[in-house]
Amino acid sequence: MRALVIVAFVVLALGAGAAVFTAGGPSVTPAVAASTAGDPATKTPNAAQRTTTLRVENMYCPSCPYIVKRSLEAVPGVIAASVSLADKTATVTFDPTRARVDQLVAATTAAGYPSRPIGG
Repeated sequence: MRALVIVAFVVLALGAGAAVFTAGGPSVTPAVAASTAGDPATKTPNAAQRTTTLRVENMYCPSCPYIVKRSLEAVPGVIAASVSLADKTATVTFDPTRARVDQLVAATTAAGYPSRPIGG
């Protein structure tokens, strides 16, 4: 029962197109696959892409990285985002003509996880 409550919380926190992690591994709902498959403008890496790492505060539970990742992926121009609870960091690859580091910081902060760039 407790696992069901946790999964329900994660799905509610992330929305209907959430990836659900079960004992057998991640299971992506069709809404996620459909929403990312047809959008090459935001997901295709190019020569002008940039990667930055952010130090993220307030991450204490396993749901926190999912929320941070979703907030970063909502910024137009973000190509990929990965978040580490253990290191309290987020690594973001983005198109600098469409997104800026201050927008990434603002997105995580608005989600309740203040961040700052590491190393400039």
